[in-house]
Amino acid sequence: MTGLEDFGATIVDNLQNRTSGPLGFRFIMQPTIAVLLAVRDGIGDGRSGARPYMLEILFPSEGRWPALKEGLKATNRVIILAFVLDMVYQIFVLKTFHPGAAFVIALFLAFIPYTLARGPVGRLATTYFASKSDGT
Repeated sequence: MTGLEDFGATIVDNLQNRTSGPLGFRFIMQPTIAVLLAVRDGIGDGRSGARPYMLEILFPSEGRWPALKEGLKATNRVIILAFVLDMVYQIFVLKTFHPGAAFVIALFLAFIPYTLARGPVGRLATTYFASKSDGT
């Protein structure tokens, strides 16, 4: 196995055990917190009329890196918490520590839910604020 295949296998092999074992609550709490942050920021996007977050990230624009930085800044505490909890889980349950796997899990639990939720919330907020300004 190559290093990348081994890295992926480590994450996949342990992922099922991580959801039901000790500290499994984080697989619900951390994405929930990330989505709540996305709702807050998506409403802000709707008020300001900003371009949808996912479009800003995925398609070439001068706002890609600032948008990514803003998203990481909004979720940095959740990402750090996810990393620390996974580190604790690995050390005490698996008796080993793979920082790369902990980082991937942290992004999976925090930044990805944030990114997926912020755009649709921003769209809904834009529609809501546009209809409100039209008087309907």
